[in-house]
Amino acid sequence: MTASKHSLTRNTLEQNRALGYVEPMQNNERQPSPTTVWWILWCAMLAGVPQMYLLIKTKNPPPADSNILFAVCFSMIPFLASCIIRWIVLPRMKKLSAAFPIFILGMAFSESLSFFGLFLFPAFKLPLMIISTLGMLQFAPYYANKYQN
Repeated sequence: MTASKHSLTRNTLEQNRALGYVEPMQNNERQPSPTTVWWILWCAMLAGVPQMYLLIKTKNPPPADSNILFAVCFSMIPFLASCIIRWIVLPRMKKLSAAFPIFILGMAFSESLSFFGLFLFPAFKLPLMIISTLGMLQFAPYYANKYQN
């Protein structure tokens, strides 16, 4: 009776493999480290900023007029929020599971500046893209090893 169950299970596994199903990861298989995931996400989000700048074209952006002060002040809010997250909030985190969403939030605040330049203030597209890139560079996850699982 056991042999028939074993052959049935083996046949089912072979059929699943033939259909392209992936078996669940075993404990002895190598899993990516959490810091690897942080680095991959950081590189992907950082690479997206210049790609958006180059690929999304705005037709005849309006000239910079009296909105300069408003554009600068409005754009600095997410940049300052990302700096606070990076230099004040993240160092206080102890657990990896608590620090990871904060890392993503800070990266999103920094990346939002590139969207501001593309859609809200097209006259300031290049400066906002540069500030966005600088904001994202500060989140390079060289510090991610200090968190406990």
